[in-house]
Amino acid sequence: MALDDHADLGTFFLRIGTGLYFLWVGITLLVRPDLQAVFAGVLSKTPLVFLGGVGQTVMVMYTLYLLLGALLLLGLFTRLSGFVIAVLAIINMAVINWQMTIDVVGLLGLLNMAKDILLLTIGASLFFTGAKMYAVDCIMVD
Repeated sequence: MALDDHADLGTFFLRIGTGLYFLWVGITLLVRPDLQAVFAGVLSKTPLVFLGGVGQTVMVMYTLYLLLGALLLLGLFTRLSGFVIAVLAIINMAVINWQMTIDVVGLLGLLNMAKDILLLTIGASLFFTGAKMYAVDCIMVD
């Protein structure tokens, strides 16, 4: 049994790990108003503030994170979720991270940018591979 026989299992673990990450971030933002305030402070200095207010944008973000986490754990609409993750990573790098690296010069800004580069590659991978096993997508396609 070669390692290539387990490629679908690798995609499964990538999907589950990413889903848990998004759920964790969404729940953390939901229950911690102090983190919402920090996030709102960064957003208030970016062009995203014109999308309908900082408070609404923060609410949309943690709702989107919770939804993406749930969809990935279920394996439902995996390709669409991967696409949304990639787009979010690009938006974060293009808009939010430039402000973060100006405000928080140093390691924290670089780590945040590295996280978004990683999320971009994960999103692209999930978009191109989809859910390979143990997913609602597999049941719906068959």
